[in-house]
Order: sequence, then structure tokens, then C-alpha cells
Amino acid sequence: MSEQISTGRASLVQLKNALCAGLLGLLFALPGLFSLPPLDRDESRFAQASVQMLETSDFVRIRFQNEARNKKPVGIYWLQAASVSLFSSAKAREIWAYRLPSALAAALAAVFTYLAGARLFGTRAAWVGACLLGASVLLSTEGMIAKTDASLCACTAAALAAAAWLRTRAQARNGRLGALAFWAALACGVLIKGPIAPGIAALGLVSLGIWERRWLWMAPLLAPGGPLLALAIVLPWGVAIAYATHGQFFADALGGDLAGKLASKGAESHGAPFGLHFLLAPLLSFPATLGLPFAALLAYRAVRAPRQDPAHAGIRFALAWLVPAWLAFELAPTKLAHYTLPLYPCLALLAGAGLIQGFAAQRRVRLVSSALFCFCALGLAAVCAAAAALAFADPAGGARRALQTFMLLAPLCVVVAVVIAWRGRPGFAASAAIALSGVLVFTARERIAPEARTVQVSQQSVFALRREHLLDPAHQPLLAVGFSEPSLIFSTRTSTRLARGTEAGLSAQAGQAALVAASEREDFEAGLAARGLAFSPRGAPITGVNYSKGKEVSLQPGEVGLSGAGQSQTR
Repeated sequence: MSEQISTGRASLVQLKNALCAGLLGLLFALPGLFSLPPLDRDESRFAQASVQMLETSDFVRIRFQNEARNKKPVGIYWLQAASVSLFSSAKAREIWAYRLPSALAAALAAVFTYLAGARLFGTRAAWVGACLLGASVLLSTEGMIAKTDASLCACTAAALAAAAWLRTRAQARNGRLGALAFWAALACGVLIKGPIAPGIAALGLVSLGIWERRWLWMAPLLAPGGPLLALAIVLPWGVAIAYATHGQFFADALGGDLAGKLASKGAESHGAPFGLHFLLAPLLSFPATLGLPFAALLAYRAVRAPRQDPAHAGIRFALAWLVPAWLAFELAPTKLAHYTLPLYPCLALLAGAGLIQGFAAQRRVRLVSSALFCFCALGLAAVCAAAAALAFADPAGGARRALQTFMLLAPLCVVVAVVIAWRGRPGFAASAAIALSGVLVFTARERIAPEARTVQVSQQSVFALRREHLLDPAHQPLLAVGFSEPSLIFSTRTSTRLARGTEAGLSAQAGQAALVAASEREDFEAGLAARGLAFSPRGAPITGVNYSKGKEVSLQPGEVGLSGAGQSQTR
């Protein structure tokens, strides 16, 4: 009886820890979720495609205006469409409703990371690692954005937890449920972002099997039930999209998008040298940065230990899941900072385990980790300061705001790092690091970024168009001349038309609202004049910086009407 009570209490503790880790992940995803406008370019493309699913009731094909968006599978669009149906509407165009699935995914990633870590490292290390992940700069930021990456991280963390359960289960226990959970997680990952999740899992399991020369525990994964469940999840939409697009979706997604990212020069000018992800990891994993030196020490000891040493079994598992996939991302020519996010659960668990095992005892390593933590914290404070400068159009005002921001945050970062090193207690260190991360995240995404109006060109343009009543239903679809950011389309209507100067002038209609870039205005007006039309500016131009291109822009709202010559001809 006492054993049953003890088991029940342990289960309650596990549940409480998992829920608390998930709540922390959700809280760190919330700053900016409601206050930041739609972001360019990927977020607005995803959100606009989800809008069109709701507008057309076509939940198979993925489209951005009239173009097929044959890049990522349908999973994230379904999640966003469901969220909007529950909490908002397609007509409202409220970006927060499209971001909610990512915030929930960030919470689930922390939950599954805890469940995996409890099996591999024990409850205390798992708790610290899961909280470090939930508070991390990269996961919390992706959890605020309506894209695929937080959801993919949740799927890979779920597969990690299922594999960890299989690896550590009692020999007498049947592994069927764990195998089914593993395959279901991978199938959901496929619906979110294609072959990434299965690739990570395959590299991890094969590497671990080769390292330990133990394969028997993986046998439940080969039972037909798991793969059949995965097929049942993925195949219906796969068949439907193949039929609806005559196979073009897979040709574009695999032969275009995926193959382009594996090309020698990288896709979409995102090529970068080997090692970029490694250099960014201390900054993007912050506050887990504090535990990275200790994680490296654990890895060193595990590599030197006998290949089946039970004391290092959890570390071997995490390293096998982390290192081969990380090398694959480093070898790929195309690199973006968020690509390695599905591997951050393992990185955070190793950091948490390292903190618990060595932070109090190993003073020299503690000083190194505190110095690295302080350096990265100051780097994030500098990023906040640079972002604060964007709130001002004049350089002098921006420089003053940047200096003030850095002078407020930098001393806090140094004091926290010094106190962490001085106290030498892992629980206190993790809590203080997470608290500092919360301050930096909240400051950046809730206090600074919403005020950076010079880069919020689409939002300011929409405000100006509404003030002039140029987005009223009575007007024809908006014509955007020389400005083609997806956030403008999402924030207005699907029917918003994008065109360049002369082409726009030759196709515009009288009574049509227009938003015209200064660089295209002369050609636009020449095209209008050839047809007896003219552009009438309304209100002041919107000036700012298009951060997607890094160029200054000036956009003039107005309306197309008959010119003097055109009016004479109509008489």
C-alpha cells in the first residue's frame, strides 16, 4: 500500500513539474504576441494562406493569393485556421489568433522535454532543463510567431520523450504505447515541416545504436502498428494534395524548396559557413547558456566512459540525438538561426543536468559559465538597444534611446551574473538566469519592438489608408505599387493587388485606392495619364525602413480618378 502511495505521489510531482514547465513556456511566448503587428515575410505568408483556407473552405491546397504555396505541408495552416475559427474570424485579420498555435507548441515543447529528461536524467535535472528551454530566446520568440518552427520543436520533443520512455522502460513492460506515441509525433512533424522530424529521429537512434551496440530496446518501433498509424495520419492529406495539384506540390516542395536549401550556394541568399549554428547557440539558447560549459564537460566524460556505462546512459542518448543532426544542419549550405530549434530540447536537458551535477562543486567551470552567461546577456541587451533606436526617425534621438536602454539593462546583466557565480547554487542560478531572460524578452518584445514604428511600414500604411477611408468596401481592391510585403496583404484583403509602376498605371481603375512607392510614382502616373487617369494623393506619405530588404521607403496613399483630359473625353 505504501509503495502505491509513493508511486502516486511521484506521478503527481511529475504532472505538476510538467505543467509548470509548460506554463513557463507559454508565459515566455506571450510578450509581443498581441502587441506586435504581422511580421514579414514568412509569418504573414503563413497567416495569409490560412486566411484563404477559411475564405475558400479549401483545406487541402495552400495558396498565397493566386499562387500555389507548395513549400511546407498543411499542418500549421490547419492549426492556425482552427485557432482563428475558435477565437477570431478571417475577416478580422487579428494576427494574435494565428500565433496562438505556436505559443501552445512552445508550452508543449517544454512539457515533452521535461518528460524526456525525467527518464534520462531524473526529475530535478529535467525540471531545470525544461524551464531553461521554455525561457530560451529562440523557442520563446518562435512561440510568438505564426510559423512552423515552435510546432516542429513540440513534435520532435514528443518523439524524444517517447524514445526516452522506450529506452528506460522496465523489461517486463510492453513498449507498444511508447512506439505508437513515437510514430504519431513523427507523423505530426511531417505534416508540419516534412522530413525534418523523422530525419532527426533516425539519425539519433541509429547513432545511439552504433555507439552502444544495443538495438533490442528499439524493437517495438519496428512493429507494424506504429508505421501504419503514421501513414494513417499523413497519407489522407498527401493523397488529397497530390490529386488536387496533379503531383505539383511534391515536385515543388521536394525538388524546389528542400533541394534548393541543400544546393551548394544555399536557397534565397541564406547561405552561411559551417559552424554558424554553433556560434549562435549560446545567444539563442539563453538562459541555458549558463549550463553549456557543464554540458560540454558531461559530454566529454560520456565519450571517454565505456560505451555501455549505465551512469552515462542518459547523456549518451541526448548526445546521439543532438550531435549528428546538428552536424547535418551545419553541413547544409542554407542556414537560418531557427533551423536547429528542434534540437534545443536535448541541448537544454544537457545544460540542466550539467548545472545540477557540477555547478556547486566545480568552481572554475562555474566562473567560465558565468562569464559566458554575462557576455551573452550583454549581447542581448545590445540587441535591445539597437532595436530601441528604430523607434526614432532621427539618428540623434535613436542613439539617445539606444544608449539609455543599454545603460539600464547592462548593469542588471552584470549583477545577475556576479550573484550567480558567487552563490554557487544550481537551483538559484537557474532561477536567476530565467528571471533575467524574462526581463530581456519582455523588454525587447513588449516595450521596444511595438514602438519601432519606422520599420512597421505596412501597419502605418494600413492606419493611413483607413484614416482616409480608402479601405472601405465601396472601393475596389487596393493597388500597391512598388511595395510587395506580405504583411500588407494580410492586413488589408486577399484581393489587394501588387504591381510595378507602368504596369500598375496601365491596369488601374478609376475609383481604386492605391498605395504608391515614391520610386515607382513617376512611371505609375505616366501609365495612368496614357489612359486619361490621374493619381490623387490623400494624406501624408508614410516613410520608414523595409526591414525585409533593408531599404528606406516612402509610400503615398491616394485614389485613382479621371484626369482633366479624361473628364473632357467623357463629356
